[in-house]
Amino acid sequence: VFVLCAGSTVFLLQAYVQNIGAYLGAVVQRTFRMYAYEPNAWLGDWTLFYWGWW
Repeated sequence: VFVLCAGSTVFLLQAYVQNIGAYLGAVVQRTFRMYAYEPNAWLGDWTLFYWGWW
C-alpha cells in the first residue's frame, strides 16, 4: 500500500491492468499447450528439475 501511495500511482495501476489483460489473454492458450511436438526429453527434464527444486 505504501508503494502505491508514495510511488507513481498512475504508472503502477496502468502496469497492473496491462499485466492482468496479458494474463487473461494468454491463460487459456497456455493451459491447453501439451507440448505434443516437443522432444520427450524436454518434458522429462522439466519434471526432474521441478522435483529437484522442491
